[in-house]
Amino acid sequence: MKNDDWIDFLLHEKGASLLVNGEQRIGLITDASAAGYFHDRMLRSKEDLHPGDLITYQDATWMMTTQITREANSSIARMHLCNHVTKFILDDWLYSYPSVLEMERLSIDSAGTLLIADGSLTCTLRANDTTNTIAINQRFVASDAVWKVIGVDKTNPGLVILNTERSLQASGDDMDNEIAHADTLPTWTIALQSAVETVPLGDTLTVTAILYRDSVAQETATFLWSSADESIVSVADGVLSGVTEGGTTVTIRWAKHPSISLDVPVTVEAIIPEVVSYKFYCIPGDGSGKTYTSFNIFQGDTNVYGVEKYINDVLATTNDTYTFTFTPNGATSSNYTYTVLTDTTVRLYNKLKYLTHTCTLSATSNQTSESLQVSILLKGDW
Repeated sequence: MKNDDWIDFLLHEKGASLLVNGEQRIGLITDASAAGYFHDRMLRSKEDLHPGDLITYQDATWMMTTQITREANSSIARMHLCNHVTKFILDDWLYSYPSVLEMERLSIDSAGTLLIADGSLTCTLRANDTTNTIAINQRFVASDAVWKVIGVDKTNPGLVILNTERSLQASGDDMDNEIAHADTLPTWTIALQSAVETVPLGDTLTVTAILYRDSVAQETATFLWSSADESIVSVADGVLSGVTEGGTTVTIRWAKHPSISLDVPVTVEAIIPEVVSYKFYCIPGDGSGKTYTSFNIFQGDTNVYGVEKYINDVLATTNDTYTFTFTPNGATSSNYTYTVLTDTTVRLYNKLKYLTHTCTLSATSNQTSESLQVSILLKGDW
């Protein structure tokens, strides 16, 4: 049997299901040959393997810690059991890394607990954008002790090896959760510049999100936007588009750390266009009733005239203010008294004798410049 066929046969018959950096693989797992390497295994895989690869196998995490031997159609390397999750606060963010902690006098009991004597230890991590920033004097917590980095070894491709020594515990260290300098870890939140509830059907609405470090806005933060149902609301860079009537959720995530997110319930509604109209009304001096059609003032009578604002034929809760103009068309000031009472009403007193005059009362909205007018008859008593 050819070597390739033999490897394929072994992987098919004896291969174990595992994950390599989160991807499904089949690998042949064997014990390491050297004595004392109970927590080491040898892995053979058809795919390439690299130092620092994280292997999920038998509900545990392992790390490739040696150079890889590449054969004709397979790779083989030693993987070591990760015996700790090491936490660092880097750039105001808490990172947790599967790691291998080792010491000359280090032992591990049957439950997998580290038994650490006084001294120094090494912490081996997978190299990535954040572990490569770990520097001398940074600290972490492991097995009820605080450790300070005194050296960083990056000579092994794919690995970051930290040389550490015991350090004194500080008041800001969280020993229970194994976080050094836990008191420096900020709280990150996302909020909206203004509340969003409704998006007009067939229209767009621009939403502004703000990232806060504790209570301080971070002006340069960028966000990822998504809609739970694109058939109702589509979203791109904060612009929400109402597609069909209904409700869904728009999620805003911090691009740098997507676990920081905000869910915003949004409803798409058909918005009725707002039509504004105005009406003149008249209230006789005796208060007998408001009318919108009769604007006659008989000799000796007083009427109050006003303007009402309507939105979609419904009386508006807030009126405009108006500039009134009265044009007597031949009547003289001795025949009437004209007084502006409020921003929305005027009063006319008719002193006219034996004549009828047509006068024009105009009102111009100070908010919209919309103008309307009504004819008023000053009637003599005959």
